[in-house]
Amino acid sequence: MRVLLVNPDLSELYLMDRSIFRRWFVKHILEASQGIEGELFNALGEPDALNNLLGKIGKYFNWISAAPARTYYAPMGLLAIAANALDSGFEVRLFDMSFVDSTVNSLKDVLDEYRPHIVGFTCVTPLFPQTAYLASCVKKQFPEIVTVIGGHHATFLHYEIIAYAQSSFDIVVRGEGEYTFLEVLNALARGHKLNKVAGITYREGGKIQTNPQRPLVYNLNTLPLPAVGLLDRYRQFVYNFSLSRGCPRRCHFCSDSSMWHHRVRFFSVDRVVEEISRALEHCMGIRLYCSDSNLFLDSNQAKLLATRLGDGFFADHCSSVLIHPENVTPEVVWLMERLGFKECYVGVENTSDDVLASMGKHTSYASIRESLSTIKTNSALMVCALWIVGFPTENTETIELNKERALELLEEGLVDDIDPMFFVPHPGTAVAAHPEEFGLQIGTKSWGAFHYYKQPTFATKYFSVEQHYGNYLRFYDMVIDKKIDKISVPSDKKRDLKSSLENHADRVWVSLCQYLCDKGLETSASLGA
Repeated sequence: MRVLLVNPDLSELYLMDRSIFRRWFVKHILEASQGIEGELFNALGEPDALNNLLGKIGKYFNWISAAPARTYYAPMGLLAIAANALDSGFEVRLFDMSFVDSTVNSLKDVLDEYRPHIVGFTCVTPLFPQTAYLASCVKKQFPEIVTVIGGHHATFLHYEIIAYAQSSFDIVVRGEGEYTFLEVLNALARGHKLNKVAGITYREGGKIQTNPQRPLVYNLNTLPLPAVGLLDRYRQFVYNFSLSRGCPRRCHFCSDSSMWHHRVRFFSVDRVVEEISRALEHCMGIRLYCSDSNLFLDSNQAKLLATRLGDGFFADHCSSVLIHPENVTPEVVWLMERLGFKECYVGVENTSDDVLASMGKHTSYASIRESLSTIKTNSALMVCALWIVGFPTENTETIELNKERALELLEEGLVDDIDPMFFVPHPGTAVAAHPEEFGLQIGTKSWGAFHYYKQPTFATKYFSVEQHYGNYLRFYDMVIDKKIDKISVPSDKKRDLKSSLENHADRVWVSLCQYLCDKGLETSASLGA
């Protein structure tokens, strides 16, 4: 039986609206050009010179055309379920929509040449419309192909996805997918019914069947290593490894805890080291990334990882790491530097104690400041604060308080950068499940609009949709202006810099829209949102 796994993922850039893209572009150009600001100023007003400079600093992104220049994100979920299928003798291929040369037409060509029996998809919420469109293309070309979808969005909206009259999906895999997807393959290959496969929702005889939930894998080390052999070894990938699954916290804006049944399970350090080694051996150009905020939940595990990999290992492969403020201690900071990390992303989220409490964050601004101070006092690590703007309980007072405290953290040097994201009530979060408890009015279920860097579609008892958007843009502008203020040039030059970069961002936006059009896709960019 032939299986085709489709990664519909695109960079978050292609989901931004134009106003946010402009700000994102300017902010990241300023970050990427640190140390060569003089060259940046000299290139202003000269498109060729500016393009040459942007080409030089574009390690992972083509700042001129907006296409991912060299580096792609490995679809870790698909590689995980592919490993089990391959070990059981199924033939598996991977089609990655994020590649510059991947289009809807090239997917159709692969379907025609490979003739898979099953096509599997995974997606996050804002990419669901795009994923559904790709599935409809599969069904239109070969109606007999069985289409399967999994991931966070599909898990929490499994019934809705199958119940939709025009749905192009036959089966939803809920939760952990390695063994569920394998059992689906075995049942279909043997002509068996799907009623014995735990963890799926599907339509049979005109009725929707929701099978019992599958228990989580007790020992993650029994899972095969991700099927990195499916990756094109000649492309450059960001390989997102993890030491655990789950989260011990129950933040109301996040679905991870619900997805993993409010449990945390760990891979052994030996397995993680083997996985990293295999990935580095297969891919000629690879950049490791660890978005696992549980990396330092157990300092003994982190120590063992440093011992096995060697001091400074990640300096050559992975410069940044994500960490919760509650996990920061002097020992953890020492471990981050020992492992070779250069930058840490800290989940600050908000600085109002009242808003933090309503978020389900059991911390305070004073505690967050202490964690940031611990990092800066004990290391040379760069710190980027992850910030959520627009949580439903925010009001005018807390918005202004956050702006003041964000500037305070930047001026005091406790953070080097701030990454502001707009709050989104994703399926599976407490806010999405009980919006009325948070004073939230969700205006649409057009899932393409549910993105951190997109104009909001909901109102609260404090702000209209338009006011929410204005609050976010003003916060983002404040962060950009603070970056520009640090550059030692006359004020008029600073204004010229921002204006020139914004104009260039608009030109890149046009290229971005054309890029998506050439792919045969429609997102906020191609629709001109």
